Amino acid sequence: MPNNTHFDTTRANVELSGAEAVDLLEPDATVPALIKDFKGNMDLAALEAFIRQKGPAQIPLVMTTLTNNSNAGQPVAMGNIRKTSETCRKYGIPFFLDACRFAENAYFIKTREAGYRHESIFNIAREMFSYADGCTMSGKKDGLVNIGGFLAVNDDRLAQLARNILVVTKGFPTYGGLAGHDLEAFAQGLEEALG
Repeated sequence: MPNNTHFDTTRANVELSGAEAVDLLEPDATVPALIKDFKGNMDLAALEAFIRQKGPAQIPLVMTTLTNNSNAGQPVAMGNIRKTSETCRKYGIPFFLDACRFAENAYFIKTREAGYRHESIFNIAREMFSYADGCTMSGKKDGLVNIGGFLAVNDDRLAQLARNILVVTKGFPTYGGLAGHDLEAFAQGLEEALG
């Protein structure tokens, strides 16, 4: 499963499932002395080569981590998110965002990427998510809460598969989950992060 750089818990879950977590970070990102606006970008040439080598059927999804926490919290450019999405669509591979710090990444796009200075953080975030087929998010970052997270998908079949695996890992969706006050805090945190 390719990613710009997997966050440690994401890597653990990918590898626990029997898949291989593959980091495809742009080469400039590993040079600490180099000053560059978006050192969290996916290496698009490496992604294309990886897909061709392994074959699209062997890749369940491609993920981009926003911001790239395992690479010192480096942001990802909107252009890179869009081109990663285009590559995935070309090969019929779902594209997901690890969106734990999506609002922070949107701020960096606003302040560093041409054409976004006058856009709201909300609109920038909306554009980022428009390129993805789904996302995962821990609320402990831009959700501003102590507990909670979510998986969001825009594929009903995939949502049902996720519900099915939930039964053996946590229980039925109707069993509960977060308390109402935690969900309310999460919703409020997401609004404040976009403000």
